[in-house]
Amino acid sequence: MMEILSHSNAHRGLTGSMWHRVWAILPLFLVLASAQADTTPALNVVLSKETAPPGATVQIKLSLAKPAAVSSGELALDLDPAVFGPVTAIATFSAVGDACGYATINGTHLDIHFAGTLGSAAGTPVIVITVPILATANAGAQATVTADPTGSTWNGPPGTVYAVTVTPGAVTISGSLSVSDVSPVSNLATGAVVRIRGSGFTSGAAVDIAAVSVASVQTVGPQEIAVTLAGPADLGGKRITVRNPDGSQVEFFGAPPATPLAAIGDALDGALPLFPTASYPGGFSNVIGSFDSGRIALANPNATPVDVLLESVNAVYLIGHQMTVTIPPGGIYANDFVSLQVGGEYDMLWALATAPLRMFQYVVRYNVHVPPIVLGGPSPLWPLSPGSVAPPVLGPVLSGASFIQGAIAPGEIITLRGFELGTGGLPVDLASTEVLINGKAAPLLYASPSQVNAIVPYEVAGQRAATVQVVYYDVGSQVWSLPVAPAAPGIFTQDSTGAGQAAVLNQDNSVNGSSQPAARGTVIQIFATGIPVAGAVTGSITPAAAPGTTDPVSVSIGGVTAPIQYAGPAPGEVAGVIQVNAIVPDNAPTGPAVPIFLSVSPPQGPLLLVVYPSQAGVTIAVQ
Repeated sequence: MMEILSHSNAHRGLTGSMWHRVWAILPLFLVLASAQADTTPALNVVLSKETAPPGATVQIKLSLAKPAAVSSGELALDLDPAVFGPVTAIATFSAVGDACGYATINGTHLDIHFAGTLGSAAGTPVIVITVPILATANAGAQATVTADPTGSTWNGPPGTVYAVTVTPGAVTISGSLSVSDVSPVSNLATGAVVRIRGSGFTSGAAVDIAAVSVASVQTVGPQEIAVTLAGPADLGGKRITVRNPDGSQVEFFGAPPATPLAAIGDALDGALPLFPTASYPGGFSNVIGSFDSGRIALANPNATPVDVLLESVNAVYLIGHQMTVTIPPGGIYANDFVSLQVGGEYDMLWALATAPLRMFQYVVRYNVHVPPIVLGGPSPLWPLSPGSVAPPVLGPVLSGASFIQGAIAPGEIITLRGFELGTGGLPVDLASTEVLINGKAAPLLYASPSQVNAIVPYEVAGQRAATVQVVYYDVGSQVWSLPVAPAAPGIFTQDSTGAGQAAVLNQDNSVNGSSQPAARGTVIQIFATGIPVAGAVTGSITPAAAPGTTDPVSVSIGGVTAPIQYAGPAPGEVAGVIQVNAIVPDNAPTGPAVPIFLSVSPPQGPLLLVVYPSQAGVTIAVQ
């Protein structure tokens, strides 16, 4: 299964067939490392540590300590009423953009229910809560923030129920910098101006928005920054970092606005809907049982009104009742299925819109004292004519190694998430799926309805931004503009989450892990992407002999610099897969989870040295 490739530097790589199979479907090295797999489904929810002044607003982030696939769950929080005012916003995020749910708010008590494909995007929180700090809060005080996950089960892939623990966070009342709101968020065009409101902004403040191209930043005053976008974007679920010249900074995640549901006489009256960040022009509900009542919620993220045709449908897809509603720009429509005459022989609802909407559904169980159930976003549905194809919905673009949203780099393997992206097949047009970067087809490694893996063409080198679009059977998704960096290194991990045990081979070609640690003084082989290679050809296979070299690379193992024997394209692999052979330092720490970092320093002029590091949270085993 593992091939040893001869070279003067003794570098080794995966066979091409294994790479495509492992990369496309399974985590890297999973077959060889299966004995190291964790058999206990455990999750740790980590609440963030934040700082904000009295009278300002703070956003509390709830993330997983290690990425995992979560399909549904619930969290309850009690915020200190002596420190915090009424919650102003709650949002939930996923790698695909389908995370949704509802929250009930009673003063400073929150009960949040969610569903979707959450938890798999490193660096993206599962939930964010935006809440004001009282002006009377004591400066210098610290409020502990924790959560209770025991209100309902946390579910993962079919049959998986997680044991969930919580690591509390804290809000320190200090400083002057804060963000209270970012708008607009959705379906933004080139040249759109985004307003960041808060406090403590100073002249020369910088703004970085993950995976979004920014043309200019203007500090309007201490309470507002205007950001002009260099290309089309959606800020839902994107990390927005504001950094003052004095080094102080704050992070805030953009989210679509929401208002409480109207009262119609069920358990969801007054609940705050948590809409998905993805939007699509149609969907259909799950089957609603005879002892259940359902609600559908629709949000219009567009700048113009949207008409929605609602149809009740039976099990053989016969249409029973129809009605049309118009949702104003930024508006919400929510109603129960009974009011829409769904029930009896008509047990599904179709929603067809004139423009993409954010939508999802709930179920309220009659005569059972349980909270309403979040069924998730309706399955995508389009009014297809014969031979027509549903338009792809492009969600986040992630590093294929770290699974973090950010700038893309020449030759980087990237993962695109969304809906209706493809069905699987072989390169370059995988099952009639194409990824266009700056209008040109990028090499593909894998395609499915919710994920496509592609390689950024080396031709984007030197550009500040690049457009990205998915085309499926000649029908294109929306076009996003992403920033381009000289390098965006990411280390592949064994479980393909971007965190934990690195995809590393020991000197004897065994898979590094707790049962097979690397000895000090031996050579390890690290596999990565996002590191430029001079003269590389897009879509080519790296030859086994004289494959080339990368820009200057350094490796740190447990905080100790590791000598490098080789850094360049992985022989026998597609251009974009990087192999780094490093010697484990004699004074490196030992243990089953020693941090490992990889940094790249592309040449950018005689007086400018910029270092691009790999993701945090990646480890190897050392003895």
